[in-house]
Amino acid sequence: MNIHHLELFYYVAKHGGIAAAVRKMPYGIQQPAVSGQIARLEEALGAKLFNRRPFSLLPAGVELFEFIKPFFDNVEKVAGRIRGASQQLRIAAPSIRPARLCSRIITACSPALSDSPPTTSRGSASRRRETVASRRSRSRDHGDRQ
Repeated sequence: MNIHHLELFYYVAKHGGIAAAVRKMPYGIQQPAVSGQIARLEEALGAKLFNRRPFSLLPAGVELFEFIKPFFDNVEKVAGRIRGASQQLRIAAPSIRPARLCSRIITACSPALSDSPPTTSRGSASRRRETVASRRSRSRDHGDRQ
């Protein structure tokens, strides 16, 4: 059994059908792909999970949904708590964008994001990080304006 198939089934059962699930999923997937993956799940389980039209869960579908629902209902909450210790907003921009412009955007957004100072990173290869606050103090020392 594939966990991705279970996730798709969760959305289908939660939203009352494949078309509704496709519209509510947090990532892009087409209706035929969902139908095919649900068919594979039903094949793996050896049971039909729901009636398509009108949508209704069959007994095997009810049992499976009740089993997986707590996990999928809470997975984002747990991820949020884990991420919550260090809330981050990541902005990708071409390296040709002036760092000063990016710093201004980050500074403008930072009060709404967290109490910790925002950081910028130039080039994933160099892994250099500096805080906007330290950039400000350095630019003041050199007489530059932000």
